[in-house]
Amino acid sequence: TTEIINMQKFKIKQIIGISTWNYINMIDRCAICRNSLNEPSIDYQSNMTFYNTHPVVAINDTNFIAFGKCGHTFHIDCIEKWLYENQKCPLCARIWFYDKINKLK
Repeated sequence: TTEIINMQKFKIKQIIGISTWNYINMIDRCAICRNSLNEPSIDYQSNMTFYNTHPVVAINDTNFIAFGKCGHTFHIDCIEKWLYENQKCPLCARIWFYDKINKLK
C-alpha cells in the first residue's frame, strides 16, 4: 500500500538580494579595437614609436577612455577615429555625445 506523508507547505515571505556592481568591469573592452579598456588601444600599441616621438598626441589622444551619454565606452583614440566619419555611436547608432572622459590608470 502507498502511504502518503503529510508534509507542511512553506511560503517565502521575503527575499533580500545582495550584490555588487562595477561599471568598468561590466564593460571591460573597447568595442572598436576589442582591447581591454584598462590598457591602451591596439592602434596605440602598434604605433608605439609614433606616439613616443609625438608626446602631445600621446597625452591628448591615447591614454583616456571616453564614456558616451548612451552608456557605451571606448578608447578615446578609437572613438575619435570613428566619429571622424560617423557621428553616431558604433553600438547603438545614437548621436554621440561625450558624458565624461577618464584617464587610463
